[in-house]
Amino acid sequence: MDEQTRRKIVAYLAKQPPIELSFSPLELFVILEILLQTLAVTKIFERQVHFFGIKIIANLNLRYPKVAKVIRAHWISTINSREG
Repeated sequence: MDEQTRRKIVAYLAKQPPIELSFSPLELFVILEILLQTLAVTKIFERQVHFFGIKIIANLNLRYPKVAKVIRAHWISTINSREG
């Protein structure tokens, strides 16, 4: 996506009212897994993406340490397989 399109989308979303989302723990797990898998295979802004992934896992670890451990292991293996 080019920068101009991205700015238009951000400006549009900034004007929208906030929404409340409610996810079950399983749905949240799936969403985070997909997000982290996407981040793990992204090559754009590699350092920022890596930091963002670590931050997500660290926050998840505060509430669901066992889930965070599984996601962290999978995420690291995905990164290693991409680099290998």
